[in-house]
Amino acid sequence: MKYKNVIWTTDITCELPIFLNKNGAGNINPITVMEMFEQTVNEAKDEDALFVERDGKWISWTWNQFHKETIYFAKALINLGIKSYKCVNILAFNSPEWFASFLGK
Repeated sequence: MKYKNVIWTTDITCELPIFLNKNGAGNINPITVMEMFEQTVNEAKDEDALFVERDGKWISWTWNQFHKETIYFAKALINLGIKSYKCVNILAFNSPEWFASFLGK
């Protein structure tokens, strides 16, 4: 950790400590969105995750396919030179591809 005894920061590279209660709901270790996504992919690889209607037909993506799309998107950003902690703006209609770009890791 960069700073000691800090409870807030504006530095996005600074990792702050997480304070947990001794009991109750505040005693559960938090996880990131990406950790939850990885857990879901590992538990339900071949189950349907997303559905979209294209040309009058419904198409489904499994959790494994969806996960691969997020990795492809992340690699595309790296290839374009986007660095860690930088932002991109995606203007698009709701679609599985937009959601994959949101989770691109």
